[in-house]
Amino acid sequence: MKCFNLTVLMAILCAFQLSAVSAKNVSVKFNSDAGKLYLYNNSSNIDEISDCRFDLSNRKVICHAEYSRSSKFHCMPDSDEECILTQSMDYNLEIPITKITGSSCTLTNGTTFKSSKLKAQNSNKKWVQAHSLANYKLIMKDDVPYLPETLTPSTPQRFDFITTKGCQFSAHYEKVIAVLNAMREVG
Repeated sequence: MKCFNLTVLMAILCAFQLSAVSAKNVSVKFNSDAGKLYLYNNSSNIDEISDCRFDLSNRKVICHAEYSRSSKFHCMPDSDEECILTQSMDYNLEIPITKITGSSCTLTNGTTFKSSKLKAQNSNKKWVQAHSLANYKLIMKDDVPYLPETLTPSTPQRFDFITTKGCQFSAHYEKVIAVLNAMREVG
């Protein structure tokens, strides 16, 4: 009976250890050989997107984006002197993966990507290289422009990955979630 209790206790401890390992946040950085990534807007694109990584634990791609906007105003109420105020906002762009197609791969913290390209489906249903993660229209809150919380691409999109060990797969997505990290005023 003592041996049985010891075996059950060991099984519970092993199960707890396995769940702790799978709960760790594992992410793989990738450099995009697709060129510069950006968010598309009719008037001006947000093209300061960097530090992209594949979050394996949560099945999403995360990138850093910076948005800056300058505005002129009169420095003093009765003065013609103009001052410039620049607002800079740092966002995390979280891109939940809806489907993974291609090779069955085992990705770990040590995985490195040889290639990572953004692809979009064109009107002929062919996958072509793209640069825009999604479309956006700024929203105003208290006279300050912000990215909306959810951005959507105009066509189906995916990331095509090739690891240095030759594993190839595609990570499809349908939306980009903008999470504001910090806002600074310089001026």
